[in-house]
Amino acid sequence: MKPAQQKTMTRKSKFWLGLLLIVLGCAFFGGIGVLGFHECFPGNSRLMLKEIEIRCPTQCYWNPKSQLEKEDRVRKLRGLLGLDGDDIHLYDPEKIDPAAMKEKIKRHIPEIERVSVYRVMPDKLVFDIRERIPIAALEHEMYLDRQGNVLNREPYEDLRGILPHFVVFQPGVKRPAPGERLSEMANIQAGIDMIELIQKRSDFSDISVRRIIFFKDFFLCDLKYRDDPVAFSVSIPVDVDKETMERDVFGRLIPQLRDAYRKSGNHIINLTFEGQAVSRN
Repeated sequence: MKPAQQKTMTRKSKFWLGLLLIVLGCAFFGGIGVLGFHECFPGNSRLMLKEIEIRCPTQCYWNPKSQLEKEDRVRKLRGLLGLDGDDIHLYDPEKIDPAAMKEKIKRHIPEIERVSVYRVMPDKLVFDIRERIPIAALEHEMYLDRQGNVLNREPYEDLRGILPHFVVFQPGVKRPAPGERLSEMANIQAGIDMIELIQKRSDFSDISVRRIIFFKDFFLCDLKYRDDPVAFSVSIPVDVDKETMERDVFGRLIPQLRDAYRKSGNHIINLTFEGQAVSRN
C-alpha cells in the first residue's frame, strides 16, 4: 500500500472512531441525565406532597387571620382538586397538573379572579390567589363584583348589610348563578359605574348607596347624603356610560342633594331626562 493511501485510511479511521466516541458519550450522559431526573423528580420518594400553602396579597376569605380558618381553606382546595392523602408525588402528572388545577378552580370558585400554581421543593404546593372584590349584594344571598360577575355568598357573609343591594326587574332576566356575568344578562353597568365613582371620588364621599333597583329604562337609587336621616330616591337612565355618569349625572345630582340637605326636603330626584333635575317631597 502506498504511503498516500495509508494516510487517507488513517484519517478515515480517526473520523469514524471520533464519531463513535461522540455517540457513546451522548448515550452515556443521556442515560445519566434520565436516571438523574428520575431520581430527582418522579422517582424520588422524598418529593411527596406534604404541605399546601395559600398566598393572597390582602386579608380575605382565602387568606384569613386564624390558623383554623387557614386549615379549613386548605381542606377545601384539597377536596376540590383531589389532593387528599399522603401518597401524592409532587411531580405526578396525573395528580398535580398546574394548568388543569387553575381551570378547575376557575370553574368551581368564581370568587377567585386569578390563581397561580407552582411547586416549591421538596414537598410544597403553592396557590397564589387574587380574590374578587364585591361591590354589591344581590338577592338569594349572592354578590356582584366590578365586572358584573356573580359570586357565592360564603366568602362575603360579613358584608351583607354593608354593601348596596342590587335588585333587577328587567324583561327576560333570569335568576343568575354564581360564575355567570350578570352585566351580560341585564342592563346594570350604569349602577356599577355609579358605585365605583362614589368609592373613588373624594368629593362624592358624602354619598352612600343603600339600594339600586334596575328597571328596563332607568334605575332607582336609594342613597344617603351626609347625616340626613331620610334617604334620597334618585331615578337615573340605565343607558349612560361612565363618562356621562361622572360629568352630567353627578353634575346635576350633587347640587340638588346639597340644596335638599339645606332645606330638609326634596328627597325624590328625577334625572332620567336632559336638563335641570326635577325634585319633589
